[in-house]
Amino acid sequence: MPRKIERPVFLVIAFVLFAFAFAGMLWPRVWAGVSDCVFLSATSVLLIFLGTYQLGITRERAEAISEELAKSPFRRLWLPARFYTSSIVFWQFRVLSIMIIVMGLMTAYTAVLAHRRGL
Repeated sequence: MPRKIERPVFLVIAFVLFAFAFAGMLWPRVWAGVSDCVFLSATSVLLIFLGTYQLGITRERAEAISEELAKSPFRRLWLPARFYTSSIVFWQFRVLSIMIIVMGLMTAYTAVLAHRRGL
């Protein structure tokens, strides 16, 4: 997905999630009809999808970000250039992607437990 399309899509997803959370705080009856199992299942699918997508784009994203960081004179004032080479940024993104996928799997397991308890 091109970056010009990717950013608005993720911003819309974030806005919708924040709107649901805010509506749930103001009007608890909005979430009363949604079971915990359904909510956790949807969240786990979303996390696993986003983690897999992030894992797929790590190489080109790491190279682009390391180039941007190397150009910035302000970042060179407080962090040496060896800390944001493309290989280090690549592994940071890879670890982040794996952590997102693991969170999705843990959320899926919690959804299974909620389903067994009837929540």
